[in-house]
Amino acid sequence: MITEIQRIKIMLELISNHYKSLKIRFIHVLSGMFLIFLLMSSCKTTPPYTPGSNHHKAIVIGTGGGITGKETSWHFVENGSVFRFNELHNEVTYLGKWDEKISNQFFTMIEEGSLDAFSINDPGNIYTFFRFYSPNKNKFFTWGGENEKVPEILLSMYANLRAIALRITHPQ
Repeated sequence: MITEIQRIKIMLELISNHYKSLKIRFIHVLSGMFLIFLLMSSCKTTPPYTPGSNHHKAIVIGTGGGITGKETSWHFVENGSVFRFNELHNEVTYLGKWDEKISNQFFTMIEEGSLDAFSINDPGNIYTFFRFYSPNKNKFFTWGGENEKVPEILLSMYANLRAIALRITHPQ
């Protein structure tokens, strides 16, 4: 037969074990919450690409003007993403990725100043443009009028980027 003292000891032991179990579960939950907080606070977020922003380095080519005055542009982002932006319908379409080596060549050429000697702002009714956005440097070139001669390097870069956009859009 169990004495009253033994019964109390057993009950106290059961209660103690129950609280120990709760304490361990509480510690697990608390450490899990701390880990989630730590992971979330350590994540560096970059805002998503937005046409015309300089949060990301981007080369933008396109055409505009005419009756609507709206632009259609192709955005070559340094991370390799290529987007098409249709201003008339206000829609951005992800087209795919472009070759990293080619991307690096274009961005390096521009950042090292291959276009610094040029300035052209001669839009006609219908115009073509080449833009470069980055946190440190922005370059804008517009042509289509008949007052200024477009530098050959700019025409070449535009043609190559347009061909890349077409290859991504219509792979063969």
